[in-house]
Amino acid sequence: MIRVGSVALQASKTLQYKIGIAKASYYIGHAYHQQHQYDSAILYMSQAIAHFDPKRDLDRLGAAYNIKGICQKNLADYTKALESQLNAIRYFESAKDTSGLIISLNNLGILYNDQEKLKEAEKYFNEALTFAESFDDPYMMVTTQSNIGMNLHSQNRYKEALAVFEEVLAFDLKDGNAYEIGAWFNNVATGHLKLKNYAKALALVDS
Repeated sequence: MIRVGSVALQASKTLQYKIGIAKASYYIGHAYHQQHQYDSAILYMSQAIAHFDPKRDLDRLGAAYNIKGICQKNLADYTKALESQLNAIRYFESAKDTSGLIISLNNLGILYNDQEKLKEAEKYFNEALTFAESFDDPYMMVTTQSNIGMNLHSQNRYKEALAVFEEVLAFDLKDGNAYEIGAWFNNVATGHLKLKNYAKALALVDS
């Protein structure tokens, strides 16, 4: 992807083809993000942002700012990450891109969670949940619920967290995702343990 994108980027620059520069930069930046090369990803996402049309490419700008913000968070540059995610939300709102909006609201919550600003994180996770409830994508819904559950657990609100964990586990059992099922069995067991429901916790560990 990086090699092909670099060829496309060079050709677009030669032709002064602005949207071509933007798209190629985005794809290269996305590839670097997936490889955890965050500085390079930020560089190319910034180039993409500079070349996308702010009136026509609203959803693309939202996506570029979102990935840029994730990379900045992973480098612990929380101030710039916040700025990027807020820009992502602004463009997704303008584009009426509900899916993108849910993703960025979740990422904004994760950004605050990583800084142990748990109440701020909860606010954005709940905003994401409001949109997810009206959006026909069960995976987006369960991703948001997962974040809410972990946030509540971090706030020592174990009873509330356990209720969310059980909803997520029920979804994963229906979906048949073995890896996720194992992880959420463990989370539900931990929730019962925190509430001193020792028999239930032991039964889940043994299941």
